[in-house]
Amino acid sequence: MEKEKLNQVLQDNWDWLYNLSLKMLLNPMDAEDALQEILERVTRAWDTFRGDSKVSTWIYRIAVNHLINRKSRALSLDWQDVEEDMNNYTPYQGELGLSPVEEKIYVEEIKIGCTTAILQCLSPRDRIVFVLGNILEISSELAAEYCNISQVNYRKKLSRGRERVGSFLKENCGQLNPEAKCQCRRRIRHAIDRGRLNPQRLLYKSDDQKILKSHQELNQLDELTKLYGEQPLLKKAFPQERVWQFLQD
Repeated sequence: MEKEKLNQVLQDNWDWLYNLSLKMLLNPMDAEDALQEILERVTRAWDTFRGDSKVSTWIYRIAVNHLINRKSRALSLDWQDVEEDMNNYTPYQGELGLSPVEEKIYVEEIKIGCTTAILQCLSPRDRIVFVLGNILEISSELAAEYCNISQVNYRKKLSRGRERVGSFLKENCGQLNPEAKCQCRRRIRHAIDRGRLNPQRLLYKSDDQKILKSHQELNQLDELTKLYGEQPLLKKAFPQERVWQFLQD
């Protein structure tokens, strides 16, 4: 296969590889760097590809192996630290004056960031299995091939990961447990104060950034319209002789 075709395969799978990298590494900058590193590894190893499998499978194997062994800028997390963070914070009570649209977008940003951070509690090998099977929904046959392990071993790892993450979320996450203290909306102020949510630069929802900008611009326009609309119509006495003049014309 010519390198032009390889480039096309990479382009076709770029988003998939980026999302895999992001879920593994948490930090979008790390994910972008990892994507570039995967490209370099694939390019350097291209001459060794013998066509024993699909080129996409060969690329995914390289990507999976690289991501398992790559170090992230993100802090190492464990279940206890995350649980403590989820249950110790000052709830947001609307003091920022956010609109319903802003709150909805920020809640989604917090939810994605938090659930991705929770995955960092899994070992890299267990995490890649969870991401492949539970998020990207790759079949066990293909995912086991990407991880270079047996399907039996893959399914065992996936089952353990699902059980560990599921039990943790059911205990602590308001998305699954209405009684849990950790609720995404209540964490808005906490997330902003901790630098986990930057209203000016959303990490995970780039499309929402456009919606947010448009919404803010509309709010500004509404305020401008209101400002001018509140100005009263001024009255000016019309000279009586002018009235008679019009009537005569």
